[in-house]
Amino acid sequence: METVGLMVPADQIAKVIGKGGASLKQIRETTGCKLQVEQQSEDPAQPTRRVDISGAPAQVAAAAQLVAGKAFVDPDVAYSIYIPAEKAGQVVGRGGDNLRRAREMCHARLSLNRDPVTNAATGQQERLLTVQGESAQVSMAVRCALGASAPFGTPGPAGGPPAGGLLGVRAPSADPEELHLHFAVPAGLAGAIIGKGGAQVKQTAADSGARITMSSREGGGDRRAVIVGNYGVCVAAQQALHKQVSEAAQAAGQAYAEISVIYMVRREAAGAVIGKQGSGLKQIRETSGARVQLAQEELEGQRPCSISGSLEGVLQAEKLIHELSLGTLVKLGAAGGTVAPPDPAAVPTEVAAAWQR
Repeated sequence: METVGLMVPADQIAKVIGKGGASLKQIRETTGCKLQVEQQSEDPAQPTRRVDISGAPAQVAAAAQLVAGKAFVDPDVAYSIYIPAEKAGQVVGRGGDNLRRAREMCHARLSLNRDPVTNAATGQQERLLTVQGESAQVSMAVRCALGASAPFGTPGPAGGPPAGGLLGVRAPSADPEELHLHFAVPAGLAGAIIGKGGAQVKQTAADSGARITMSSREGGGDRRAVIVGNYGVCVAAQQALHKQVSEAAQAAGQAYAEISVIYMVRREAAGAVIGKQGSGLKQIRETSGARVQLAQEELEGQRPCSISGSLEGVLQAEKLIHELSLGTLVKLGAAGGTVAPPDPAAVPTEVAAAWQR
């Protein structure tokens, strides 16, 4: 069991506690964590209250995100999180490698205070971890700090499924137009898109034309809607899921300012997406306004590309990645590869023409 302390603005602590403790109870039941709110200070000017979160690393990460979503109105703030001092080494890593990797995975600015402090309540040594970014990044930052996260494609314990939160990845089909996406669903809100007996997600799939399945629960953490289909149906599916999650988050009093999607880029198309000296990724980021990070590791012949931002920005980034990928895959097929020819009516004219050359 691990414990972290998340510092919450004193004037927002009521939202975390809820009427009669209802919000705390909901977070406990959703994540399985133990939560303890620091007693109010005698000093009325005290700016923060500490919320201690205890449980398995993935559960703690999920609970931290729920608390942050309730406590912080500004979508881009600095979160102060006290972690066990003995975890500092794995956060920093040799020469700071792990900290740099954590920044890339979290898409946030992370810094770890050099000097340990003593928790007055427990006598334990702690280090202050500061995370600058969206509340959605708090979960990943805590996972990194507690060792509950790993790079995409890293084998799980005892030969289990890959770590990094991407379960259910399958090999790409021969259809160059088919996309494989993982749409992140915040902890505790999956029921809104699944529906009773899976009725809601089945209806969303039928309405959009995409194939949609839900990932399994991971210790109370985020779940993912796995979406497969051509670009148009994947857009429709994401728009529907975004609406459902937004409404559920609003009803639960949670912030849901941005979305996070993993776009599985086929190995053959990765170079085109990256571009010369990273020019492709740079253009995608600048055009869409989304945060885009392409992992080096592969899963089933594909490289996970993490995209975060507004719905419009994420969809724009996906469109650009799809067009770059499709052009490469079409050329590969025209050169005698195994990729099937695209439907001329469903792709840009220049892509269809490239197939004929």
